[in-house]
Amino acid sequence: MEEMKRVLKETVDRLFQEMNGRFVRLNEIDEKFGFLLDLKGLIYDEKDYDLKKKCNELGQFYVSDIDGNELDE
Repeated sequence: MEEMKRVLKETVDRLFQEMNGRFVRLNEIDEKFGFLLDLKGLIYDEKDYDLKKKCNELGQFYVSDIDGNELDE
């Protein structure tokens, strides 16, 4: 019984670590690319939504792949 409890606790701990790590990586991806899925901000060009800035930031991160100025057009 004690061995089962130990294994269960280790398993739950490992699952928590894996899920937490994946959540962190998903947040990082959302910070880089999430603005591309924000249709309201893209279509209506809200005041708080700075598309040019976000495109340039993405272009700076992926210098050899993306031209931020061209992406904004």
